[in-house]
Amino acid sequence: MKLKFNHEGLAVPVSQGMIDLIHQCSDNLIEDFTALDGFTINFKDTSYSASSGGYHPVEIGLFKNGQGIFCLSYITDFAYVGIQYPELIKDVDFNFDAGQLQGYLMNSCLTNNDTQEFYVLWEGNFLSYVDMECFDEVTVYLL
Repeated sequence: MKLKFNHEGLAVPVSQGMIDLIHQCSDNLIEDFTALDGFTINFKDTSYSASSGGYHPVEIGLFKNGQGIFCLSYITDFAYVGIQYPELIKDVDFNFDAGQLQGYLMNSCLTNNDTQEFYVLWEGNFLSYVDMECFDEVTVYLL
């Protein structure tokens, strides 16, 4: 079964490449979307750590709207912060439900031109990392 996914009218220009990636991850792993309220897709570089670095884990969340169509809710990039006791925190969070970009040292509206340019840059890097197979674990969690 193919995902019914509404990607129109988002506050940032989500590319066809990102849409294709979401379909690729979900259509191959989820047989029946009708019983779901939502799902997340997690991308991990299992060697990523505070001490040795690596590629930040990324989570993409989609939830069903009142018409039974899935909508992009958030894209979150996590990173370790801190020296003596590093914590894995939300480094960059594109929150489509709230229309906000939030992060470790930032907070902005998604309709802001700088935020949109940042999203395009971030998404391009992320899709490049996916193409380079930097994430050795991709997991879909059903909600």
